[in-house]
Amino acid sequence: MHRESLHKMSYTTSSVEKELFLYRKRLPSQGNLRFASEKVRLLPFSFCNRWIHQRLLAPLRTLPYPVPVNDVTNQNFGLLIAFVLPGFILLWGLQPHSHMITGWLGHAATDVPSVGGFLYITMASVGAGQLVSTLRWLLIDTLHHRTGVRPPRWDFRKLKDRVNAYDRLIEIHYRYYQFHANSLLAVSISALLRWLEQGFRVRELFLLLAIDTLLYLGSRDTLQKYYRRVEELLARDF
Repeated sequence: MHRESLHKMSYTTSSVEKELFLYRKRLPSQGNLRFASEKVRLLPFSFCNRWIHQRLLAPLRTLPYPVPVNDVTNQNFGLLIAFVLPGFILLWGLQPHSHMITGWLGHAATDVPSVGGFLYITMASVGAGQLVSTLRWLLIDTLHHRTGVRPPRWDFRKLKDRVNAYDRLIEIHYRYYQFHANSLLAVSISALLRWLEQGFRVRELFLLLAIDTLLYLGSRDTLQKYYRRVEELLARDF
């Protein structure tokens, strides 16, 4: 009888510990988990389950679950490379001319990047990226249109039934065009700003020409693909 009672209590103890393990992430600290485990071993079988469920597990069920963090998706990744990254490049070029931006980036001798600085630099990157994108519309788009990349004639009456496909083409083609064209302008402006502060260097000029050529070719290719495939999707019927 004594062996059967011990076996029954051991089984119940292990099952309770298993339930404790399932709820351990809700516990305020690891110390509470060790305390609860010791209680399970010391309490008699008749009181064990009642104490665990009423005093420990029931209050834990009312605690909120952690808020999940959204993963990087195609949509927010496209916005990141189209606006935030070019805007950050422009701010990096402005850094020698602004002590405030230097503080945000943590480049000062006694400063380190902070949460506030990260927030400021993120918001400033978005704003700078929008300005660069407007300049891209004025210069790069016009250059492409006048050198053979013609915008097609689209029938947007067909868009109602093809919105998902249209959004997909934007994410896989137009966002990359924005990245290439916006980055071309941001890199060029940043180089000029840094040369004004630190002096001109021939090696940096050749590096800038190589980067700008690559970005220009990439922007032209992605814009052509975007126009061609959206035209196939929304072509006008003649």
